[in-house]
Amino acid sequence: MPNIPIEKSTFERLQELASPLVDMADTVINRALDALEDRKRKADSKENPAVVDNLIDPQNLPDMTRTAIMKASMEGQSFADLRWNPLFQETLVRIGKRLGSIEKIRQICPVKVVQGCRTDSGYRHLAEIDISVRSMSGNDVCKALVTFVQRLGIEFDIIIEGLSPENPKFPGGKARLHLFARPTAK
Repeated sequence: MPNIPIEKSTFERLQELASPLVDMADTVINRALDALEDRKRKADSKENPAVVDNLIDPQNLPDMTRTAIMKASMEGQSFADLRWNPLFQETLVRIGKRLGSIEKIRQICPVKVVQGCRTDSGYRHLAEIDISVRSMSGNDVCKALVTFVQRLGIEFDIIIEGLSPENPKFPGGKARLHLFARPTAK
């Protein structure tokens, strides 16, 4: 557990927000972070009012065949290439740089990755972390992102268009997939 020094005035502010004999500093900090995250989600929703009401349930993903990504970010950092496979590959690079080894990547990655350069059978080499991964459908990418979120507690926000307009949950065929969870204990 990290030991984080804080100013006395900051600690006094935490004490003012705490319920005596109930809250610890960690509890108050988590409440504050939850409030900040909620404010950020509300601000993001103002940027995309047409899709904010059309939230995709990550446990019941719709068919992503023939969909396009309008906007995507991981922990607030936008993706430049808004196609399913490049999004997944860039996600692996970002996560791989954090984790530092292919063994750790394999522990959290829901798809097969191989060490080194492999370009046959649909594999693409990710030179930044020296692993190769197969191309996947949009459906498989979304499932993999949900797994990353569950295992690492990272946040994704993706605005998608091209969903079936017949689906009453997604009028206009546009929706938002917002993924966030606290990491699971190993």
